[in-house]
Amino acid sequence: MKRIAKYLTASLVISSSAFAQEAAEAAKSEELAPLTIEEVKANFPSVKAPGEIGEIGTHAQIKVNENQFFLGGSDTAKLMTSYGNLPAKYDGAIVANDEAYIITFLFNDSGYIKDDEKEELDADELLAQFKEGDIEGNKQRKAAGLDTLTTVRWAFEPKYNEKTNNLESALILQSGDGTQTVNHTIQLLGRKGYIDAMLICDPNQLEALRPTLDQTLAGFEYSAGNKYSEFKEGDKIAEYGLKGLLLGGGLFAASKLGLLGLLGKFWKAIAAGFVALGVSIVKIKNKFFGSKQSS
Repeated sequence: MKRIAKYLTASLVISSSAFAQEAAEAAKSEELAPLTIEEVKANFPSVKAPGEIGEIGTHAQIKVNENQFFLGGSDTAKLMTSYGNLPAKYDGAIVANDEAYIITFLFNDSGYIKDDEKEELDADELLAQFKEGDIEGNKQRKAAGLDTLTTVRWAFEPKYNEKTNNLESALILQSGDGTQTVNHTIQLLGRKGYIDAMLICDPNQLEALRPTLDQTLAGFEYSAGNKYSEFKEGDKIAEYGLKGLLLGGGLFAASKLGLLGLLGKFWKAIAAGFVALGVSIVKIKNKFFGSKQSS
């Protein structure tokens, strides 16, 4: 069974090539059985099993499919930190039983985002701005004792779906030792803001996992009163559109308003938003669940 850690053994916290090699060898040599709900629940009490409904904060829900489980916000943060990422807020996650991928969710109360820029999404221009932001973002990572993470290219250029009001894109990111990961994000627009749904996986598995992502998000729904179509005059309007949303929302609004002193703060937030799953899954699983080899 393939593990994401087999490919992503040099995470944001692994700056030592020797340690990264050790993690790679451990992940390659030890084959683990998929997690059971009982194992997960002992360490992450918010877990929801297939067929159950996971609450994404107070704004949306998602149905859990076969071969995956749902974690609430605090448990998701616990898991992602254990993978070596900067501490960050989450509203939930869908995790594959075999840990081949994670889909994290986070609601942002930006207000209603108008989609009138849907024909103006210039992929090259946006990529250049992400790369420019790497400079400040990596200062924050180094200050936190973490490895750098640099934008390489689009794996999937930004695309807006008018029917579902979803904005989708995927970036290839590279850590200091050359290890690559993909952050595939779908921003699910709602009446009061949007939810970031981020697929985190090995870049080589992205295309194979896209049907799984689509099937998973088919079970997503905003709760009554929070849907994009339920916008009413007088509702809060976001200070940015689709382009600003791709660039991190708050960062774009700050630069637009000339609040240059705030840019470091927002690039730090974006740095926390770019994530990897590089710590050996073998080590993480042993930490939380104990070793369980497949027969």
